[in-house]
Amino acid sequence: MPLIDIGVLEKHEASLARVLIKAEFVPEKAVQDFIDYKKNTFKTGKPYLGKVLVDMKYISQAALDEFVDENNEAHTKFMETLLKEGYLTDKQSEMLFEKKKETGNDLITLISELNIMTKENYTRIFNNRSYTFKLGEWLVLKNKISQDNLDMALKMRNISSLEEYLLLHGLLKKPVLDKVKEKMAAATSA
Repeated sequence: MPLIDIGVLEKHEASLARVLIKAEFVPEKAVQDFIDYKKNTFKTGKPYLGKVLVDMKYISQAALDEFVDENNEAHTKFMETLLKEGYLTDKQSEMLFEKKKETGNDLITLISELNIMTKENYTRIFNNRSYTFKLGEWLVLKNKISQDNLDMALKMRNISSLEEYLLLHGLLKKPVLDKVKEKMAAATSA
């Protein structure tokens, strides 16, 4: 049973994948999908929560855009505070907003790219003087998602093993997985 790039998997995951496919507990495609997910995560990091929520159809792209707009508005207003407190010059402020208009990038990214200050410093100053809700908090408060769906999306975003992937996607039941692992352990210790 040739799995493409099974080398991406941990040794115990590869063994488990072979057994699950051979016993027809999961289709080869499910394992390949996890391998693709893992390779993508290696390249780009964890997926953004907003993307996970939209992909899972828990929220619409419009709801995500609404959050981003509100969040951007709060950071745009905060630029005035930075200007008043001397963290930002008039020239830097003009340059930031011109670049934002030109590129569409968010102000936090631009502040760092233009070497005005690091993202870490900006975040520290912002958090000491202002507050915006995180995406999950905002969605629950606005009744755009249930806490249960948010929790599920967070779990999906943080998948790190084949077992988690198969269980969260409903491709395998926990008792079946436990039994297979038990039999594999017995076979290797015998």
